[in-house]
Amino acid sequence: MANSLTQTELDLIRGLMIFGVEREAIIGIMIALKDEDSQWQMIDFMVAHQQATQEDILEELVRIIKNR
Repeated sequence: MANSLTQTELDLIRGLMIFGVEREAIIGIMIALKDEDSQWQMIDFMVAHQQATQEDILEELVRIIKNR
């Protein structure tokens, strides 16, 4: 039986797509942000930085990972 995505994971994926993040980068982000707290940190970043580029989002990913 396949695991379903949580609502938070679905929201993050949708947000990343809206921001124009490439599919491969989205996959990497989702693998790296396994826990819901980290996923919410990324969602909060995107809400606060609505003009963020893929590069900005990847830099935030590194920051989130380093601060675990």
